[in-house]
Amino acid sequence: MIRAFIAISPDGDACRRLAGALDGLANVPRLRRVPAQNLHLTLAFLGQISPAQADSAAAAVQCAAASAGPFGLQIDGQLLALGARRRIIATAIKGDTDQLDRLWRRVREALSDKGVPAAEQRFCPHLTLARIQHGANPRERRAIWQAAESRLATLQVEFRVQSLGLYRSHLGSSGASYQLLKKSEFVNPDRRPPGIHRCT
Repeated sequence: MIRAFIAISPDGDACRRLAGALDGLANVPRLRRVPAQNLHLTLAFLGQISPAQADSAAAAVQCAAASAGPFGLQIDGQLLALGARRRIIATAIKGDTDQLDRLWRRVREALSDKGVPAAEQRFCPHLTLARIQHGANPRERRAIWQAAESRLATLQVEFRVQSLGLYRSHLGSSGASYQLLKKSEFVNPDRRPPGIHRCT
């Protein structure tokens, strides 16, 4: 079985800038930063799927990408507290969020057309930056959030979304690592064949 998800990733320059901003949190106790190569915006979490379902998910990625065009997103210092006990430090997503929402819907439709189940979810676009480690007490969590809000307040990153990826998640003692299984570039809207909205 394969633990998989579909996501978009900031380009290399945006990842480097985000990683540079997170370097300011390097000495904050009980905080684990997300490595630059792991930064992504999840559109669909598939959980444990079979190799055959992974092939179908790859086809869904290709289909969804074929009916989308490039668009821009922005990240700033607006942070979100996610997960149990506010352990996940994430950043809100701004920019062309209408296009992002349409892409999310295309992905869900393509997965449905290919018979691949996706976890039921309300779409809350975000980019996870760091996680507070288990065992941190309330005082430590407050101090971590104060440090994050202070050091990321001036964060300003823009990036262009031009592709969609299917990733496999490998879980280990030091955290997760992600393997790109399928990447599909978006079709320029001016060149997009008419009538491509659903997978066949």
